[in-house]
Amino acid sequence: MPLRLSGARRAQASSPPAGRPLALRLLGGVLSLAVVVAGEVVASWSGGVVRADIVVLATLVRESRSTRVRVLGALTALASSWVLDGVTWSTTASVAIAIAVAYAVARVLTPAAGDLEALPSRRFARIVVLLLTVVGIAALAETGVTSLDGSLTEGGALAATLSVALPLVVAVLAAGLVAARVILDRRAAPFASRLAGAFAALALAGVAVQVTLGYWSVSEAQTLDTASSTVSASLQQAVAADLNSFSARAATAPRTPVDSQTAFDRSVRSFLYGNPTISAVALIEGQDGAYRLVYATDRQGSAPEIGDVLGGAVADAPALDAAAATSAVMLLGIRDVPGADATPAPNLVYVSKQAVADGDPQRFLAVALSIPVSLEQATVSLGALRQNVALVLTEPVTAVNPTERVLASIVPDGATQDEAALSRAARSETMFGDIPLDLTVTPGPGFGVPRLVRGLVLGGLLLLGLLGAALVLQAANARQRASHEREEREALLEAALDAAPGLVLLVDDADKVMVSNGDSTGSRRAGTPILDALPFATDGRAGAEVRALIARGRDGEAASIEHVDTTSDADLRIHRVSVTPVRARGARLVVQVEDITEDRARSMRSAQAERLRSLGTMAGGLAHDFNNLLFIISGYLQMLREDDVVGAHERLLRYVDRASDAAERGAEIASSLLSVARSQPLEATAVEVGSFLSRLFPLVDQAVGVDRHADLVLGDGPLDVLVDSGQLSGSVLNLAINARDAMEIGGTLTIGVERRQVDDPEIDVPHGDYVVITVVDDGCGMSVDTLERAFEPYFSTKGAGHGTGIGLAAVYSFARQSGGIATISSVRDLGTTVSLYLPAVFARQGDEQPMTPAGRPPTRRVLVVDDESSLAGLIAGWLTEQGAEVRVAETPTQALRIARDFTPDILLTDVRLGDPDGVDGPTLAAQVEGEVPGVAVVFMTGFSDRMHDLQAMGMHTLAKPFTKEALGRVIFPLASTAALDDGGSR
Repeated sequence: MPLRLSGARRAQASSPPAGRPLALRLLGGVLSLAVVVAGEVVASWSGGVVRADIVVLATLVRESRSTRVRVLGALTALASSWVLDGVTWSTTASVAIAIAVAYAVARVLTPAAGDLEALPSRRFARIVVLLLTVVGIAALAETGVTSLDGSLTEGGALAATLSVALPLVVAVLAAGLVAARVILDRRAAPFASRLAGAFAALALAGVAVQVTLGYWSVSEAQTLDTASSTVSASLQQAVAADLNSFSARAATAPRTPVDSQTAFDRSVRSFLYGNPTISAVALIEGQDGAYRLVYATDRQGSAPEIGDVLGGAVADAPALDAAAATSAVMLLGIRDVPGADATPAPNLVYVSKQAVADGDPQRFLAVALSIPVSLEQATVSLGALRQNVALVLTEPVTAVNPTERVLASIVPDGATQDEAALSRAARSETMFGDIPLDLTVTPGPGFGVPRLVRGLVLGGLLLLGLLGAALVLQAANARQRASHEREEREALLEAALDAAPGLVLLVDDADKVMVSNGDSTGSRRAGTPILDALPFATDGRAGAEVRALIARGRDGEAASIEHVDTTSDADLRIHRVSVTPVRARGARLVVQVEDITEDRARSMRSAQAERLRSLGTMAGGLAHDFNNLLFIISGYLQMLREDDVVGAHERLLRYVDRASDAAERGAEIASSLLSVARSQPLEATAVEVGSFLSRLFPLVDQAVGVDRHADLVLGDGPLDVLVDSGQLSGSVLNLAINARDAMEIGGTLTIGVERRQVDDPEIDVPHGDYVVITVVDDGCGMSVDTLERAFEPYFSTKGAGHGTGIGLAAVYSFARQSGGIATISSVRDLGTTVSLYLPAVFARQGDEQPMTPAGRPPTRRVLVVDDESSLAGLIAGWLTEQGAEVRVAETPTQALRIARDFTPDILLTDVRLGDPDGVDGPTLAAQVEGEVPGVAVVFMTGFSDRMHDLQAMGMHTLAKPFTKEALGRVIFPLASTAALDDGGSR
């Protein structure tokens, strides 16, 4: 009966697999190393975002049976990393950390088997906590390696740790998923069983977080790149538009002569102030390398001091020569020119040949375009994004420019230009003439996805993962609880089946045994046809009844029968077969078979004992009344014999003697009847049964006769009992005579005695030591019916006139009265054995103590109480003849009245008074003692049980029937002793 499926599965999972061929092991090792290389390639290609190396190494360490393969896997991972990322100490350290993480994850996923009984949710929580601890340590270690390598940006330690930890979390959860797999399960970790769904839910949540963060990162990078490109293009367009306007201005000759600073200011005022990007305008005159500043105007007015900046310098002559030769706009460079706030700022300074009237000297217009203002105008193209990004325009390091120079920057409030921000910046290059400029766009406040949205999205993804894991774990917990409950129910069913009496079989639709009790002892009946599983043959008529019973059970009828197995006469067995229909899990019937042979035997013995008690009670009542009548007859016959008139006539005396003989025979019959009723008073004395039987054996041998043989076998050890020796001798002789009558001529009678420890439930006596007397004959034996009634009173197999039928019943009653039992066994034509079990004691010697009643004067006032008036009168006559003063009462009421007036010395009362109010002898004695303190009491009874009780209470008793002499020995020595105690007479 499979009651511990989970335990069997664990045992199977932990059992060592069978050996595999060497070629297969080598192939498996090569494939394992190839997978390690693939994991390193994926991890390197993804830049550490997909840590397939951790998953592969953890699985290899956990599932590989070979330490050599594990070591080779670690070395392969290190070599692959060197090939992919270079042989550096940081690469080596990173691979070492990955290997350590793999070993730690493998250890977490394969703990001791003692944790297997925990609920899946508790196991999963423990695993996740340990895995997160491993991840935290590994992330800090990798961040430390990056920091020492110098590739960690300042202020980005926390971000770097989190960016490393997230892929590690996904990797270790994926390793847990592989460990908890339920398909291709060659060596799945039992500790992670039922947890695959939870691992999958959290791993998918981690992947979703990774994908979302990656998407946001890519989107932000694209936004920054787009912003950088857009601003660069806008800047180029703005400068180009200004240059077009400047070129048009230079190509148009002034309508009025410009011959003074005032005239120049007036001519360029609209051009200067109409375009915010223009910081200053200058007029230069000259030719062939000789040029001078004529006029210069900035936003504050005339500014001849900036003439050298706007082309008046000797170094600018070549550019002016080129402009004169080509009539093109020439870039002089980036010069600091005061802006609207009079603060110098970087400007693009251009020069262009001006159209002049014929005959006028050659002139040039120079213009300064403010780079900060142009950049500010260019950011308009960003729209709302301009508030969320910071822009920096720089002149990079070149051969002409030895240091990088910041030309313009637009940084929103709260934006930072630290290394962490610059690490995410987008850069674009723009050219103005032969001067390259770099535009850097960095994220500012509010750039990208808002933090609230990030928190909600990422929290939602994690919450979904946790919810999925919780649902999976709840289902796993429910399955495990159901499995445990099923195992407990199966264990309880097994215990109930094993505790059920008899054989219990659960039968399926095909009439085959599904489950039975006793399977744990090695008797496997599962799969056996029901008829073959029964403990008896099912052929013949009795078998047909069993088959019909099972057929009725299949039809839904519950029934039972008693099957008698008659295949062996020597071992007759009776079985009760019960069939109960069921409908559960393919079961059809419950068949219960109980061996009731012993129960039936006990019931028969109990019924027989009850019948014997009933017959004995009836016999005792009849014998008591008959005994009283014989007591009267015998008493008066004794008085007749003692009469002088009768003694003088020989013929009358002969009549009296014959009547007395008949009365004595009647008394013997009444005594036997009282013995059957267990009411015959016994005088128990210590008897050594061995010597007792040795003395009795000649009489037994004589009773058996010369035609038959008698043997006496005495056992070892003490054979002492407390019994009535007369009853014992009568019982042994009775059994010997019965055995003689049952044997043919030449038969053998064996009487044996031994001391035996009895501890047999079949023998109805308390456990202990017994002296067992056995009387064995080889006679005709008894039939089963005769054996069942052997101890019944008046039952006899002898013909009329040959026995009273109370011999064995008296023997049985004697044994019971003595605290033991009599048993009988017999086999037809082989003989009979009768055993007497008597409680064993050690021989005791005790001196009888003289009865000493409470002190009264030795007077002879006797109150006789008996409901039989004739018997009371007879006893009163005997006592009167012996000199006593006697009063007679027939009822307790009459006795009390007489006692008050008579004040007797001795109360002689029968135990059973037949009073309608239930007053018996002991009750009357108590009442008389209340009226006459110190009165001596003697009880008369014919029942041994009452006599024993009274003697145990210290009372004086007389066993009916008794003689006049026995009465005198009790009454008058009692009075004499009282006189001695009292010191005188009344």
